Amino acid sequence: MLQVENLSVNFGKTSVLNDINVIFDDTGINIIIGINGSGKTTLLHTLAGMYKVPTHARITCNGNYWGSEKYKRSIFISPQISICLRS
Repeated sequence: MLQVENLSVNFGKTSVLNDINVIFDDTGINIIIGINGSGKTTLLHTLAGMYKVPTHARITCNGNYWGSEKYKRSIFISPQISICLRS
């Protein structure tokens, strides 16, 4: 399970994600749908560690905190396709 709490991402003065809270369940397929520019790719890149997470956000994957070695080993991104959780 991938859990995101209070995630906000800004690029300069532009707010891309504002206080996102979501749980991705690992028992099935999760889909992120939105119009162009709504922050889908930014969310995935942040979860994969490509962008720095602000200190007030809490992101865990299978109980491991974002940035830890166990988190890094349990998640990867496949551009243009999906983000995958390893069990």
